[in-house]
Amino acid sequence: MRRTCRPARRWRSWIPPALVAAGCLASGSGQPSVPPGLGPFPAISRPSDYRELAVAIRGRVDRVHVAPGDTVEPGDELLTLEDSVQRQTIELARLSAGDDSSVRNSQLLRDHWAEEVRLTSESNQQGGASENELRDARLKLGQSEISLDSAKIMLREAGVELARELARLDEMRVVSPIAGTILDVHKRQGEAADEQTKVITVISTNPLWLEVNVPTKDAMRLRVGDAASIRWQDLEDAIDMDGKIIFVSPAGHAGARQIQVRVEVSNDSGLPSGLHSDIWFHPAPRAAAGS
Repeated sequence: MRRTCRPARRWRSWIPPALVAAGCLASGSGQPSVPPGLGPFPAISRPSDYRELAVAIRGRVDRVHVAPGDTVEPGDELLTLEDSVQRQTIELARLSAGDDSSVRNSQLLRDHWAEEVRLTSESNQQGGASENELRDARLKLGQSEISLDSAKIMLREAGVELARELARLDEMRVVSPIAGTILDVHKRQGEAADEQTKVITVISTNPLWLEVNVPTKDAMRLRVGDAASIRWQDLEDAIDMDGKIIFVSPAGHAGARQIQVRVEVSNDSGLPSGLHSDIWFHPAPRAAAGS
């Protein structure tokens, strides 16, 4: 007789009905059918991304914006150091960057001595001003042009200083580099933090990764992109999920005669990492050697 599928009790909210149906038997043996392919090989799922974040500069924690279990997107602010002193420094740098009075004063002096050289030159040609007076006027004009160039450089330096202080303020924030879930918060408000201390751990479990140690003779048949079937051992109902190979290690373990293979599986249903599973591989047909 045909055996109907028993509803999953554990992780049921995470398992799509189609996946539950995939683990049902058409026969009455009471055991799920074994997926065809190369295997099974045991594996344990792990996050596809795991980040232990630290601050870029030393400081005291002012605000923590997240808690364990929160979902975050890239760029979301997670933690902020005390930054009141830095903001005052930025205000001073902004005033300096906006003050062009030195440039305007040097411009006036340069224009004055340029006119003075013109008038002295005309007077010299008419027998009025001496050569020494003309030479002095030209000296003053050259000095005023140097002063103008120096004032412009100092104004640009003030702009660079402002940009540096703004960048330093940005370093007092910890933002998420990935889309994921907060696993742990290691520092609280008022605690000191530095570049060597992790403050927040964020992980991504969608997709999940599975690291599989495959015997060398079997691994030689596998390529990146080959399909895989995953059956979770830790779930009450045997459920097959589809995955694919994303990495085949170029360095095998000679003693164990194994090669590490990494499989990626979509995890829209929210399964946690750390689940034990069996994996079957489905190598794509290869052209015969020399053909």
